[in-house]
Amino acid sequence: MKKILLATDGSEPSLQAARFLAHLPHDETIELTIVSALFVPGTHKTYLVGDWIETCLARERVSADQAYAEIAALFEGADVKLRHVVREGSPAETIVAIAKEEQPELIVLGATGHSSVARMLLGSTSDYVATHAPCSVLVVRPTDALTQRKQLRVAIGYEESGPAEAAMEEFAEFDWAGQTATT
Repeated sequence: MKKILLATDGSEPSLQAARFLAHLPHDETIELTIVSALFVPGTHKTYLVGDWIETCLARERVSADQAYAEIAALFEGADVKLRHVVREGSPAETIVAIAKEEQPELIVLGATGHSSVARMLLGSTSDYVATHAPCSVLVVRPTDALTQRKQLRVAIGYEESGPAEAAMEEFAEFDWAGQTATT
């Protein structure tokens, strides 16, 4: 895979997704687009006045730039071309819209691991992206495996289609450290 979109909100789960991606071997240059969606709840309401919205968005832009800098450091020295795309809007819808424009081969994002009740009430960015994206999606759940050398578990959802088969073949070519078990 040469063209990858990595979504981040600066949270620990999104940084873990970036760390996971940074540890995957690759033998050709990767075009990595880092996506930051700036979302301020209530901005569509007319009763918000003054510079409150702009102040919140400015703060979100600073956070997005900090997250990008941290992710860029993870890929320092790697054969990766980085680009940062920052847009305002609902995170899930923004990620999918950018994916439709950019046409990546893979989207990588973290998941916070909400319960099914919380997911139903709050919505899930990773669920939305996984079901609406125009390409394969890798959802990285929070784990201590990357920081504490624990066994890493990977689950792959698969369908019998050309892009899914190509992604599976490429994933199988990774030089995983240690013993690898499949089920």
